[in-house]
Amino acid sequence: MNERQTKVAIIGAGPAGCAAAIQLKRAGIDPILFEKYKIGGLALNANLIENYLGIEQGITGLEFGEKMEEQVLSLVIDTIFEEVEKITIEEDQIVLSTKKTTCLCDYLIVATGSISKTLGVKGESEAEKRKLLFYEPIFVPEAKITDSKIAIIGGSDAAFDYALNFAQRKNEITIIHRSDKFKCLPLLYYRVSNLESIELLNPKEIKEFQFSNENKLDLLLDDDSILKADFALVAIGRKPNNLLLKDIPKELFENKIFTIGDLVNDHYRQISIAAGEGLFCAMKIIELI
Repeated sequence: MNERQTKVAIIGAGPAGCAAAIQLKRAGIDPILFEKYKIGGLALNANLIENYLGIEQGITGLEFGEKMEEQVLSLVIDTIFEEVEKITIEEDQIVLSTKKTTCLCDYLIVATGSISKTLGVKGESEAEKRKLLFYEPIFVPEAKITDSKIAIIGGSDAAFDYALNFAQRKNEITIIHRSDKFKCLPLLYYRVSNLESIELLNPKEIKEFQFSNENKLDLLLDDDSILKADFALVAIGRKPNNLLLKDIPKELFENKIFTIGDLVNDHYRQISIAAGEGLFCAMKIIELI
């Protein structure tokens, strides 16, 4: 087991976690940044980031993630690409545990973001196991994202943003929403409505996921019709990814453990907000140190 020690550890290398790490580094404090997948967080899913100051023409989520990664690496911020599985308290130290590493720290920033809500319908977990159902676009295999029939379930900004993203890769897309009204920004609705490759199907609900072919997905709708797809994406909302914090004493959240970004921002999930919180949190810890 690899053992590490630091003044400040950060879990999550999205905009909030990276902003905190960068500010700490500027102040002469060397944090350890833990990330289970890739620098960028949920920003990697974005079709176009166009409300971030200084990027007037917009930038894709993947491009934004690459710029974040370049900045973190250029500052030589110690980044461990392992999933933190447990947080414990030992005397005055906070202990993070992964499968390979134990890290002791004095202060902890938790920027673990949010996870997608599930539909809770029959066949959902089996469809996910077969890699026919996904909750994040970044986890869709490259082989599937061109010339495919894609079902996107949901009616919010995320669902429409995912559709616009995949529409650029010669895919046929159906957005399925249970309500007769979509909840996305008018701008996103306008863009989607002007693409022949995207069909809007509402009000419709998914009753079940079925498998007539092991490499295809059949979506049984509430009117008993079947929509065939190569794969489906679920975008019906998100919830805080806070499982690591469930056994942590509340008093530690006052001056030892800090939660920032999408983990605590409910539906106010914006890159600018998350980055600002990361900066603010780092400045508070710098004062405490």
